[in-house]
Formats: sequence, C-alpha cells, structure tokens
Amino acid sequence: MPGRRGTFQYRPGTYMAAANILGITVHGAGGHGSQPHNARNPVPAAVEIAAALPARIQQTFPATEPVVATITQLRAGGAAENVIGDEAFIGGSVRTMDRAGTQRFGSMVEELAQGIAAAHGCTVTVDFSELYPATICDPAEADFAARSLRGLLGEDAVTQREHSRMGSEDFSYVLEQVPGAFLHVGASYPDEDPAASPTNHSARVRFDDAVLPVMAAGLAQLAHDRLAG
Repeated sequence: MPGRRGTFQYRPGTYMAAANILGITVHGAGGHGSQPHNARNPVPAAVEIAAALPARIQQTFPATEPVVATITQLRAGGAAENVIGDEAFIGGSVRTMDRAGTQRFGSMVEELAQGIAAAHGCTVTVDFSELYPATICDPAEADFAARSLRGLLGEDAVTQREHSRMGSEDFSYVLEQVPGAFLHVGASYPDEDPAASPTNHSARVRFDDAVLPVMAAGLAQLAHDRLAG
C-alpha cells in the first residue's frame, strides 16, 4: 500500500523486484485454415505456453519467493482469417526477487516452451533478458535513513514495509555498487485514498507538489546526518 501524503516508506533487504522482459516466438508452417493437417499452426502452441506459465511457476518457485509473470502481448496471423501464419509471438513482463530467481525462471520457461512447441510440431525461440536487477537496500543504510527522517519528521512519518514491491527501479544498479537505501514518499492529494490512487505509470496519476518541501528537508537532513557521522 502506498504511504500517506508526505510520509516515507522503506524496507531493509529486497525492496523492489527485478524487471525482466520475456519474448517467445513459436515457429510453425503456414497454410490454409481449411487444411490444418497440412500446416503447423503456431497459435495453439503459443496460447498453451501462455496458459501453462502460471502453473509452472507454482511448481518451480516456493510461495516465499514470489514471481510475477504477466503476458501482455500476443501477435499472430495475417490479414485474412482463413490463413494459418508461420509464427506466433507472446511477450510480457517477469518480476523476480534476485538474480538467482531470474536465472531459474529463464531455464524454466525455455524448457516449458520447447516442450509445448514440440508437442504441436513447432519450434520455438525464447528471448529472456534482465531489464533491471532487484533493488536491494543495505540494512544498515536503510535503518540510518529511517532514524534520520524520524528525527526530523516524527515517528509516524516513516514506516517500514512488510513486503517487497513487485515494481522495479533502475537505482538498483547503484545499490549493486554502493551500500545504500531507496525510499518512497507519498505524494497523493489530500482528498485521495493513497491505496486507491492511480499508480505512477497511469495516465490518470496526479502528484501533489506540496510534498516537495518535505522531500527537500528530508534529503537535507540525510546529508547533514551522514556528514555529521
């Protein structure tokens, strides 16, 4: 749940998930819709791969290691409904909690896609790549940031999240090189429920600029306390 307006959220350890891009191209053999036995239709294979993915994730990853795979793209066929195309494509976003999980997902989806495609007499190409690694906050630095901000804004102004966010952040690359922490600040309008407000990537999202002084003061306090220490 997003924090209240003008308050900060943090979490030691894995705060945000890794973002990975998945693309699967099923290669068949085109033909006429009236003679499917003379073709190798890639569409059913692609649909079956997409449908089988959630169950395979449950069989591979424990519930304590969440993985979110969302199929967002499906492309196949041509201009005519009676034509079987040569290829079908599915694509989506995959969220994992660390690089080990990313690598395990890659191996899993390759095996899954190859097996289903072969059952349909097709072949498959799997493209799976990391966009951003997981955002992993150093526990000591996260606790330092929380203490510093609470000293400035009060105990209720900073809360620790119980669970990781499944969104991702390119600041994760910085945290791989330098011990640090990443925090969120609530910026919804006073008349909005933070839990129901549109998310950052929504076309309907609104940010209340009135929180900027709080953010600036918080950053200044962090710098002051770090230099003082």
